[in-house]
Amino acid sequence: MADRHPQRCGPGDGAAAGGTDRDTARSGHRFRRLIDQGLNWDVVRHPQPNQTRPRPGATPVRTCVGCRRRASVPELIRVVAADGHVVVDERRRLPGRGAWLHPDRGCLGRAERRRAFPRALRAKGVLDVAGLRHHVERLTRSADSAGGTVGAGTPRIRTGTRKQVDPS
Repeated sequence: MADRHPQRCGPGDGAAAGGTDRDTARSGHRFRRLIDQGLNWDVVRHPQPNQTRPRPGATPVRTCVGCRRRASVPELIRVVAADGHVVVDERRRLPGRGAWLHPDRGCLGRAERRRAFPRALRAKGVLDVAGLRHHVERLTRSADSAGGTVGAGTPRIRTGTRKQVDPS
């Protein structure tokens, strides 16, 4: 054990502490100098990986059930199943399993064709998406009139003309 896990070896390991000569031959020579220097074995710790902590400024990534593309959470809307209906969770706090969708008519249509909502929400039977369709229509209408983005940051193609900038 001492040769595979040097962190578990203590000052009592090896032939000098009553162990066998084989223990000393395998591991004692590695740690004899550290023991002589007075290493405190209570302080030896396993190194902690740096990857367990999230990066600062990183946002969670979710998959749209319509187009199956990954996007950050602010770009998607969360929906949950409640009483046979798909309900928009605007505050992202409703209980239960949630699914994520781009606030786009195309993604909604693909999700309906693929029957993605009952599968993603693990609901039995057919779910009514009329409320969700109304919500997405309202968002796209307001974005079209504003001429830019849908919801919280999904870029839309502008249909109007763009101003030309003089490069000089």
